[in-house]
Amino acid sequence: MRLVGKEQFATLGGGNHFIEFQKLHVLDKEVAQKWGLFDGQFVVMIHSGSRRFGAVIGDYYQKKFKDVMKSKGITTPDPQLTFLPIDNKVAKDYIKAMQSAAIYAKINRHYMSNFIISVLEKHSIDAWVLYDVAHNIAYMERFANREKLVIRKGATRALPPNHYLIPNPKFADTGHPVILPGSMGSSSYLMRGIQDNIISYHTVNHGAGRVLSRTKAKKTISIEEFSKALKQGQDGEILINTKNLKDFLDESPQSYKDIEVVINSVITSRLATPVAKMEPLGVIKGKD
Repeated sequence: MRLVGKEQFATLGGGNHFIEFQKLHVLDKEVAQKWGLFDGQFVVMIHSGSRRFGAVIGDYYQKKFKDVMKSKGITTPDPQLTFLPIDNKVAKDYIKAMQSAAIYAKINRHYMSNFIISVLEKHSIDAWVLYDVAHNIAYMERFANREKLVIRKGATRALPPNHYLIPNPKFADTGHPVILPGSMGSSSYLMRGIQDNIISYHTVNHGAGRVLSRTKAKKTISIEEFSKALKQGQDGEILINTKNLKDFLDESPQSYKDIEVVINSVITSRLATPVAKMEPLGVIKGKD
């Protein structure tokens, strides 16, 4: 018997998935200390998922949802918008399938984390996983004494201090970590959830977000512009695991929004507060 997908463990995949090596700059000394972080610390950020398992599940069940909706005479203005009561069998099956994809993605990331930790330990560098979170998933959460299914698609959970779902005691009085990547040419941020973000069901964006589609980025951004954004040949160059930048033009820094503007929006909206800023040193990109 062959386990389908076994060979995909410990692989990044393409698109915006990455392993990034970073230098940490503390912005909130008290919280950072509680989390074991300090100025100048070397940190690693991993962004990868279920290697299309979740996407295939989504496509499959969207068709199943449409079939059930059609049989019940239910229509929506947007054909991509599908829904069913949570106690419907197809809906229950979807939730179970989605959870299995999330587990697969978590194991995949932990394989990579363990490989990185083992390499660092060979060089006498202590390393551990600060936090792991999925940003395409639905959770049952309690609001105003009611259980609700909170769906976060391209978003991340940002639980405030003393929330009953906080998984680790060291996050209990701070709120848990919120990871917000920038681009391979800009900084990323580590934030923490706060009580005011109940307005968004304890949810924030999961990164800078694109300003150009992949197709437009490939058509409008030159290799020279990409190289300049990575400071190639200069002091402070951001290393990337390829000599052919053309392969990753759609992931160039110019394709993404200004992370500083995004973070300022998160802060002023009272969704999360910053704990640290991470400066990119090197990036590993994968391919499908």
